[in-house]
Amino acid sequence: MPLPETVEITTGPFPDEYGNACFVVKIGDRRVEAFATPGGCALRETDFDVSAHVMSAISEFRRGAPEQVRSCLREAARLRRVAGHPTVTSRAAPS
Repeated sequence: MPLPETVEITTGPFPDEYGNACFVVKIGDRRVEAFATPGGCALRETDFDVSAHVMSAISEFRRGAPEQVRSCLREAARLRRVAGHPTVTSRAAPS
């Protein structure tokens, strides 16, 4: 797939119940779901050719609007706690 010159975040950030700040990124005629965590960002599904462009768009957004992303992550953490989903630190260590 030849990659388009423009990559656009069309939706987001919005919180989910797993503690993520979610985005929908448009690249060409595809829409890709991606999310940011306190430690970075990831994609829900995509192919390798698209992933670098989507990750770059999310990283650029995080640098340009850090307070908006932090606020969304705080709300997502609240939703995660209400939903009862564990955090990494609240899981029992394997024995």
